Amino acid sequence: MSQAPPFERHEECFVDAGPYRTRYIEAGEAGRPAVVLVHDGAFGTDAELCWGDVIDALSSEFHVFAPELLGWGGTDKVVDFARSRYEIQIAHLANFVTAVGLDDGAHLVGASFGGSVVVRAAAAASASPLRMLSAVSISGTGGPFRRYEAVQRLGDYTPSLEAAREISRLLTDPARPTEEHVRRRYENSLIHGHWEALKAGQLRNPARTSRRDPSTPPTARFPEVLGRAEVPVLLVEGTRDPINEAGWSRKLRACCPRAEVVEMDSGHSPNLDRPAEVAAMISKFVTRVHPSL
Repeated sequence: MSQAPPFERHEECFVDAGPYRTRYIEAGEAGRPAVVLVHDGAFGTDAELCWGDVIDALSSEFHVFAPELLGWGGTDKVVDFARSRYEIQIAHLANFVTAVGLDDGAHLVGASFGGSVVVRAAAAASASPLRMLSAVSISGTGGPFRRYEAVQRLGDYTPSLEAAREISRLLTDPARPTEEHVRRRYENSLIHGHWEALKAGQLRNPARTSRRDPSTPPTARFPEVLGRAEVPVLLVEGTRDPINEAGWSRKLRACCPRAEVVEMDSGHSPNLDRPAEVAAMISKFVTRVHPSL
């Protein structure tokens, strides 16, 4: 049997998650434990670019869903300035889980920004409609403990093949990104509204950056609130990560003693560099913590 070309292995699906049309990848059999894979937040990412090989590896054991967040891929391009970028994506994921019929909940696994969304959701689970069975964050700190210069480089993107290559080199081992991977990232970054939605999220009102708006109520601080998490949490740190500060996962665990930490000999995205090992790690964790397994 011939192997499908790269990035064309999975059939795309669409669903209305709340008011937003959402593209996602689905694999594996219904009735198995559901795993929702949440992609990173770099320009040009989509579900398959972030998770392609991991989806394949997990689909033999789990019912796998890989949605594209608001602003990315084939999902609606939406910016909400009234809520934090985490809050709107958590609400979108809650609507997605409901829309695809995961009434018994799902195990959420996020990479980078997706991991930050997942741990933020775990911290707010008691007050959120998103039903989580567990939370896995791969290189997602929840916001703090990141290297400023690297984050600036990721956000300073004008579409070109070379700029897409530089982002891919930050996310993976520098020699790892293939030309096909770079081309796909670049082409994704040209989708109407994608660049605009991500850039709009960087806007800050210069008259309000130095003081808190008194009409805005204070919010609970992260990562301290991670101690509220009521689901099992796994934090995965790459020991050669150029984007996050070394030891970030242990700093989060200090706020959430029930969290587990795994260190991998990888850069920022072991899901790209070592997908088989990442899939095995997710499988082991989910199998151990799933209520009926």
